[in-house]
Order: sequence, then C-alpha cells, then structure tokens
Amino acid sequence: MSDLHDAQQCDFCKKGRVITRKQQLAFRQWTNRGYVHCRAEVPIGLCDHCGSKHWSQEAEAIVERFAVNGFVPEPVRVAHLVASAL
Repeated sequence: MSDLHDAQQCDFCKKGRVITRKQQLAFRQWTNRGYVHCRAEVPIGLCDHCGSKHWSQEAEAIVERFAVNGFVPEPVRVAHLVASAL
C-alpha cells in the first residue's frame, strides 16, 4: 500500500509526489529451456503530477531474479509463471 507521508518528490518534474504501488509487469526471458514467460508484481513509483514512472531497487531485484534464475523464489510476488520451449 502507498503512504502519502512517505512519498518522495519527483526527480523529473520536481513538483509532484511519487506514490509507490504494486504493478503487474509481464516479460519473457530466454533460458536454456527456451523462453520463460513471466508475470510479477513489482513496486513502481508514479508521479501524481507528471505521471512519470520510477523504478525502485526492489523492483530491479525482482526482475533480476527472474532474468538470472528464470523464477522468483517468493511465490507471493509471482502472479503467473509459464515456461515454454521454442
């Protein structure tokens, strides 16, 4: 959940506040078993003034685990994971 008291100033417009929310991200990654199609919920910051999206270190870590391992070990963060060989 987002908290307005913890919101940071937007790095781009310098006017808005960045509110962090969980957002579903879908992507695919090539592995030795073929493409792994992934969907994960990651925290993305959104400026309430200009609409720019801010990528957090936590979001980067989640996607990095997908890219390196082909999965995220915490099933709470994973919405859907399908592996298919092409």
